Amino acid sequence: MNVRQHSLGDDLSVAFTRACRERDFAVADHLLSALEIIASREDEPGRLERAYLELVHWMCLQPDRSPAHLKHAAAIVR
Repeated sequence: MNVRQHSLGDDLSVAFTRACRERDFAVADHLLSALEIIASREDEPGRLERAYLELVHWMCLQPDRSPAHLKHAAAIVR
């Protein structure tokens, strides 16, 4: 049997996506911090960039977000 092992970064990415989808941005923020730590250790900027873009995507779907809040979210990905 060939079982593919998932890395901690893979598991955190899945949890981060779920937190964003469920609009639990407080949890997403903590998971993003963990992803940033892993990315700095493993030199995986692609995973981190996808996480930033996903966060902005889900935050932009929030009808109660002010334009200033959205500018802050967009600044994260720069």
